Amino acid sequence: MHYIKPLISFGKKRISKKYPKTRLQMKRVFTDSDDISSSAKLPDGFVCIHYSTGLEDKWLEIINSSGEFCYWNIDLLEKEILNTLIYQGGVLVSAGDRYVACAAICERDQFRPNALLMYVIVEKQFRGLGLGKYITLQALSSARLLGYPGVVLRTDDYRIPAVNMYYQLGFLYDPVEGMYNKRKWNALVKKIETQK
Repeated sequence: MHYIKPLISFGKKRISKKYPKTRLQMKRVFTDSDDISSSAKLPDGFVCIHYSTGLEDKWLEIINSSGEFCYWNIDLLEKEILNTLIYQGGVLVSAGDRYVACAAICERDQFRPNALLMYVIVEKQFRGLGLGKYITLQALSSARLLGYPGVVLRTDDYRIPAVNMYYQLGFLYDPVEGMYNKRKWNALVKKIETQK
């Protein structure tokens, strides 16, 4: 019986935590002088496409090939992204007939008046080419053109290359109760800046 109590206690403790300790929320606020879309170029051989009906299978291939998420099907894509996707908010990149990167800007009630950047994914063999930065900027540009005052994103702090990219693009720590803290953010920024 004494072996069961710690397991129950651990289970309650784990359930009571809303987010893991690594979960970080960042926000980028737009200014009047922002010229977002022109600050990155797509490498030769790649094409940017904004989502339109018929590209669902391509988007699913990117998400499922990343290996970072559970297996997605069309129902999950609709629920998580397509049902709240803003106009021109789905960005995909192809290399020939293969789709290799994606990002989404959605509108969710809990983040209003800001938009939400989600699922910025670049297939592993295409990382380091600037595709993540490019699709993020294209998605941000769509949100800005639609009049959102800013964009929020959530990521894990151990994804240093991603956090570094977002930081370079003007995303800063956005305090949310129970998710992260300013001291950890300052340590993360110091780590990022010493790696430059």
